[in-house]
Amino acid sequence: MAQYAQYGQIVCCEDTGDYHLSAVYSNREPAYLAAFKHLATLKVRQIAILLSRNLEQSPTSSAIMAAYQQVFHHKPAEKLVIGGMTSFNDGYQAAKTLHARQSDIDCFFTNGDDIATGVRQYYLDQDLTSPLLFGQENQLSSFLLQFPTIDHHFFTVSQKAFEVALSTEHQKFSFESELIVPK
Repeated sequence: MAQYAQYGQIVCCEDTGDYHLSAVYSNREPAYLAAFKHLATLKVRQIAILLSRNLEQSPTSSAIMAAYQQVFHHKPAEKLVIGGMTSFNDGYQAAKTLHARQSDIDCFFTNGDDIATGVRQYYLDQDLTSPLLFGQENQLSSFLLQFPTIDHHFFTVSQKAFEVALSTEHQKFSFESELIVPK
């Protein structure tokens, strides 16, 4: 991509490292560590992880797995990790699949609040007690249902990315993701 910068401003929404490209992104790793440390204090042992993309495609998925391993000192059980999760229905179907596979899941760590809400709905529909839910994106659903989430400040990131796109200067901005745990 760097070779195309001669034609105009390119703004990446991930850290571009040493490449001479502008970047505006969320620094997610500290929030992921805080999230898994929070789950460790709650003595959560069986964590299902619902990701949007697989590890080979996604620095975010890799960061989640690295944070998990750093806190729990082992990789998550492969049978409890599912990729391709982007919607309420994906969360619902994943909960159905994982509950059939292993019924003692303590927590679902999801790629988004709507995905976590889909998990919750599956458990409600089956008259089962929902495991702890953990979302991302700080959407209305996590606020109303009072489950933890991670705010990546997407609105702020997108606003700043637009500003940088309109400039001619090479710039980098990083915004810290924030763990939100309801009281």
